[in-house]
Amino acid sequence: MRIKVIFISVVLALLVLTIGGCGNKEGVQTDNNTLDPAVNTTSEIVLDPAQLLTKDDAEKLLGEAVGDPEIVENSMGQKVYNYAPAKEGTAVRFVQLSLVQTAAMPDKLIDSGYTAAKLYDDSIDLLDEAKEINDLGDRAFWGGSGLKMGAGLHVLQGDVYFIISAALGNETDDYDNCRQLAEEVLNRL
Repeated sequence: MRIKVIFISVVLALLVLTIGGCGNKEGVQTDNNTLDPAVNTTSEIVLDPAQLLTKDDAEKLLGEAVGDPEIVENSMGQKVYNYAPAKEGTAVRFVQLSLVQTAAMPDKLIDSGYTAAKLYDDSIDLLDEAKEINDLGDRAFWGGSGLKMGAGLHVLQGDVYFIISAALGNETDDYDNCRQLAEEVLNRL
């Protein structure tokens, strides 16, 4: 479990450094799905990742009960929900959703030209082995599976950029399952 949290933290830190290291918590969604109006003045609704990838989805994919998600948020408005089996084991198995929405970004980032689409573009540019997917969302790419930088199925739909990652131990199974979950997330947007 600690390996995943450390991995998530490293990836998030790299993404924050990529966008200029803006280091405050402004623009983070509150419990009632609103933004602090002093931070981001958009009227667009901020999505709740727990409604896009549910505990039931994770349990179905992993074939076993999962605990409550580990939630990581950062200063660019990104939220990462990580579901892992409730029963601890030796294998690293998880289902994860990372969500970035321009509406959840602080005005400071938006004013400097950052959007969910720009973050998507920057992400694909950082990877040497990204495989573009032509029939999913507005744009999508597969970054591979496992605990590596850029792993998962990256999807851009409008002003929403999300990454679905699944660790099941087989690259083909991981892709197929991530694709199925990505289609479900797109239907819920």
